Amino acid sequence: CDTFIGKHYMLFIFIYIISLFVPSFVDIRTNRLLSGSYFLLIVFSINAILLFNQLSRYINQENVLSFFGKHSLFFYCIHWIILKTVEATLSAINTNTTGFNSLCVYVVLSMIIPAIIYKLFLNIKH
Repeated sequence: CDTFIGKHYMLFIFIYIISLFVPSFVDIRTNRLLSGSYFLLIVFSINAILLFNQLSRYINQENVLSFFGKHSLFFYCIHWIILKTVEATLSAINTNTTGFNSLCVYVVLSMIIPAIIYKLFLNIKH
């Protein structure tokens, strides 16, 4: 069964939901575990990749993932600048910069802002 509602995908969704309640945080620069379980981090990360890959196939929006894939080096280079800018802004307005809500803000902005920058300034047709 290769449909999204198949048993495998429901397991991916179940594991993803568990990962939201049992988060693990790693400092990516130093590969140092900040909280949680390093093993669970790996399991949850692989699960999330598989889930979103299958979800993109289900909703037939591979062009979104293709955009990020084709421009991955750009996103890799700029995302840290954006994360640090958002963190400094949240700190300046005395907002908590840790926890799940902040993580969601960081992830969304680190994908949206570079996409906007690319589309506005770097999408030059040759």
